[in-house]
Amino acid sequence: MIINNVGMLIVSSPRSQAYLQKLVAENLIPSHVIIMEDKKVSPGQLKKKIRSSNEYFDLNEDIMQTIKDNNISFEICPTKDINSETVIKILKKRPEKYFIYSGSGGAILKEDILNCGKKFLHVHPGSLPGYRGSTTVYYSILKENKCFASAFFLEKRIDAGGVIKMKEYAPPKDRTIIDYEYDPYIRADLLVSVIKDYLKIGEFPDIPIQKDEGETYFIIHPVLKHIAILGKN
Repeated sequence: MIINNVGMLIVSSPRSQAYLQKLVAENLIPSHVIIMEDKKVSPGQLKKKIRSSNEYFDLNEDIMQTIKDNNISFEICPTKDINSETVIKILKKRPEKYFIYSGSGGAILKEDILNCGKKFLHVHPGSLPGYRGSTTVYYSILKENKCFASAFFLEKRIDAGGVIKMKEYAPPKDRTIIDYEYDPYIRADLLVSVIKDYLKIGEFPDIPIQKDEGETYFIIHPVLKHIAILGKN
């Protein structure tokens, strides 16, 4: 089933792999995929560099393999800069109103792209507004021994969009796989749930922007991250 009016804007990453694979597994096919890549590539050349347990999704399945195997409409945008004029021009030509966003880590969408007529659905690895910012999955493990994922549309203020849906997850037994498997997995799991709700209702809920409350976290210190990884459920 093609997801009406919903495309994807992604870079090649474990998160993008998880999103595509989990959507396809539920027969939820994005109407179009825009792959941001800052070097010249041809279909079949987007290879990941990470090998892991493949417990939650297949890290050995390249994004282009998923796209080709499922006949998904796609194009390659020759830049990873989400705020570039090139990306904005491509988006403006597309009929989709909504794009599932899986860009480079730490990239912040600026005013021009936020005002280009599209809405960007993002899944954040933390409960909002309590865990805004970066590497929040580790902070919530340290504070509550829990993981969270929250879905919302991106706004100018970081992690401030109205929360469409949030889910709680137990930390994985093997915490060394959080970055490349478990974090992408819980985001993909929530994404699938949000898309299913969208298809049932025919639209995304109109949720007010969050008030300026909650904590904003920065990239976790390696020592704290190590403590979180060593913890037990």
